[in-house]
Amino acid sequence: MRWAVVPARRATAAALALAVLPMLPPGGGIASVPQVAVWRDDLTRAARVAASDPRDADANLGLADQLAAQSRFDEAEAQLAEAGRRAPGSAAVRAGFAGLRYRQGRFADALTQADAALAIDRGSLGGQLLHVKSLLRLQRASEALEFAREAWSHGGVGAPAMAALGEALLANGRDTAAVTVLRRTADELPGDGELAYALGVAAARAGDLAQAREAFGRCVESQPQNDTAWLLLAGTCHKLGDDAGCERALVVAADLPQAGDGRAAAMRRELLQGR
Repeated sequence: MRWAVVPARRATAAALALAVLPMLPPGGGIASVPQVAVWRDDLTRAARVAASDPRDADANLGLADQLAAQSRFDEAEAQLAEAGRRAPGSAAVRAGFAGLRYRQGRFADALTQADAALAIDRGSLGGQLLHVKSLLRLQRASEALEFAREAWSHGGVGAPAMAALGEALLANGRDTAAVTVLRRTADELPGDGELAYALGVAAARAGDLAQAREAFGRCVESQPQNDTAWLLLAGTCHKLGDDAGCERALVVAADLPQAGDGRAAAMRRELLQGR
């Protein structure tokens, strides 16, 4: 039985109870967008820069990204609109809108915006990255992998693109190859919870439970509200005989607001029955 890629924010109670067997039902993308901490001083500074030079669209793009990371989507939208006025026909602006739609969970719209960026500039790395990640969230895994291989075959595209390639390999069942790419990239992006989650799933499916435990641990460090990651960490710890680690992860998962869906309780019952 195999580990399957599931949305990191949701899965059925029964599926998570069976995570220790180990199996999860297929579906959706690998994880939610990482939650990025942005200090208020950084936002204030970025806002001043954006307001200081009416010709500088990059400042608006940077501010929009920081606002979107705090889920201040309306404000981010306004900044992107201003960037579009300052730099009409810019691929970077279209990629910025793609990133915003992706954070909002509007993956079809994100793909449309990413494709608009690529229509302007086929070499837009932002457009390429959001194209691949949006296809993955839309469960079009084979298309995502084909595009990633073609666009990034020359290398030198940076860690975020390599992380997306690893996710595409994982979504296509190329577990060993995914582990290789994701493990190499994880050291370059230590705070990327989405990447850590993908590495955890890939490692678990490839049979490396120790690496899976480490990766899920890194995921919950950067995404402490990610209940699925906590439950997968608990299941992995159980498989390794780490009862204390399993218990800690289950306690945290049970205390999260999402615990009302009963998944943490279902997993605990499954573990108790297996003793």
